[in-house]
Amino acid sequence: MRILLLPPALAIGALLSTQARAEITLNATAIAELPKCVTQCAITVLPKLNCTVGMPCYCAREGPVAEGLGSCVINGCKSIGDSLKGLRFQAQSCDWPRDRDARGLSRRLCDSLFAVASFFLFARAASRWSHWGGAGFWWDDWVAFICYVPAVGLAVSGNLMTTYGLGLDMWMVSTPNVMHWAKTFFAGQALYAFTTFYTKVSLLFLYLRIWPAADQDNRRFRLCCKAVAVFLALAGIACILATIFACNPISYSWRYTNRAGGACVDRIAIAYSVGGINVVLDIIIIILPVRRLLKLELPMKQKLSVVSCFLVGFVVTAVSIVRLTHAHQLTSIRNATWDFNTFINWCAVEVNCSMICCCLPPLVGLIRRCSRYVAEKSQASLSHGKSWSADSMRPIKSGREGHSIDFRIGKSATNPSLPVDDRGREIASPPGTREGA
Repeated sequence: MRILLLPPALAIGALLSTQARAEITLNATAIAELPKCVTQCAITVLPKLNCTVGMPCYCAREGPVAEGLGSCVINGCKSIGDSLKGLRFQAQSCDWPRDRDARGLSRRLCDSLFAVASFFLFARAASRWSHWGGAGFWWDDWVAFICYVPAVGLAVSGNLMTTYGLGLDMWMVSTPNVMHWAKTFFAGQALYAFTTFYTKVSLLFLYLRIWPAADQDNRRFRLCCKAVAVFLALAGIACILATIFACNPISYSWRYTNRAGGACVDRIAIAYSVGGINVVLDIIIIILPVRRLLKLELPMKQKLSVVSCFLVGFVVTAVSIVRLTHAHQLTSIRNATWDFNTFINWCAVEVNCSMICCCLPPLVGLIRRCSRYVAEKSQASLSHGKSWSADSMRPIKSGREGHSIDFRIGKSATNPSLPVDDRGREIASPPGTREGA
């Protein structure tokens, strides 16, 4: 085995600079065990860029050499294990850092956003529940509840990915953990597509509920909403299927880095397509109700608050655009568990913000009922306080001249002529005082 790999090892040795030979002691066994695709990339890419192993250009993690090697390894090495061996060799040769760790930040971001999204969903359920004064659940509510299931799955997969090495440099992660991370990431892609597409369907059903068919002026608007909802449902199914069946067999999706020798379609193109469709549909759904919201016969302050409640969806659109700008980095990624970290964090932000935005408008009823309840309780307490101070508080005057007035609270139930203290105990009249004074 090592004899067969000797020519690639000699080729790598020939690419060592004089300075590298003096400063870096390479493990001959490690060179001999490098996959053929890795050595072939080094032989092909480095001479073209006037770079040799051990030079700063070879050790730089950005720039033409890094991009060239990354692209070559991704397209030339079929398995993650092969590319990972080459990456570890380069990290060891260049003494790359081993202490970078962004797992804590990713986990806190994922968990906190999911907690906020869960709060808004349960608040929506409370707002719409008929037992608590709501109008009852409709299609928009049920779709939102269904979307919560993959959102839970995404929160779980996010924590699993950090457990398997997301947020660490890939050369610090074992090959089995990288494989587990790749499987979890694959599952999360389908969950992401489902949640982001069908939360928009929930918003469209909300529009149909707010503007009923009885009004003739709403007919064209409702037709547009239904058409967009059908397109969303079909586009969501198409994107989910394209994500799942991007490779044949499906296991190649996590076993191989990019196209896997023609067995996989261009998954970067799928990421661009899903992201682009998401952004366009976000803008359409946000703009759809604006004209009708402005026509509401409400005070301007209240009207602006209602409009702003719907326009919060622009936050999701902005996040989608930012996430889409990170997709181009995936074409030449080699350090996947680190480089994917920012991209996956933006996916978590987008999914949870989508849940929050689709649950925000239905909360108006709950907020109104809570405000009315607090106002009624405050008014009742104020009224009770006035009657209590008028009926229950009476002064007891001492018979001695110049003695201060003592306020006693309430009257005795057994002997109304005797006052009682704040614990209901009867207070006997002091000696020398008149009864009932």
